Amino acid sequence: KKNDIMNSLRTKQHICKPLQASPAIQSLQKSCSLPTHHSYNRCTFAFMKVEIDKKLEQKNIKPTAMRELVYGVLEKNKKALSLYEIEQQFENVERSTIFRTLNTFQDNLLIHSVDDGSGAVKYALCDDDWTCSMDDLHYHFLCTKCGQTHCLKNMPIPPVDLPEGFSFENANFVMKGTCPNCQG
Repeated sequence: KKNDIMNSLRTKQHICKPLQASPAIQSLQKSCSLPTHHSYNRCTFAFMKVEIDKKLEQKNIKPTAMRELVYGVLEKNKKALSLYEIEQQFENVERSTIFRTLNTFQDNLLIHSVDDGSGAVKYALCDDDWTCSMDDLHYHFLCTKCGQTHCLKNMPIPPVDLPEGFSFENANFVMKGTCPNCQG
């Protein structure tokens, strides 16, 4: 019986069949940095989709193909991305569609935006245990060499007592310098 299992694995006779390379799958492969020449199976993509859908539904966001793809790009990059940087991950997708998706994510506290002074607002995922509320504000770091913006989530912005009559809405703390990848 063990030899049958080993032979099955060697000949790649899995329960899951290879996917047809539809445009949606090609976009998903691209957004997940998966080489398009590799044969992926339905189980791999189904698992990724289920995990993304679960995170969207936890924030009361209806999963759609575009929302799943944008979430995948943000999750893969682990840094704040501008609308333009996200747009470059896709072929034949309207900028307005991506922008509406980002607004939906931000309205439902799935992502937060960063104005890092680079001239483009950037977007980053909130951690699972964070709510992207005022209590979760943190510093950001803009690398002046590569232009990447990183969330410094372990460095919260301290609360400030404002004078009477002022009401707090948001804070944006950005430090600038050189990231570890550019210091070499």
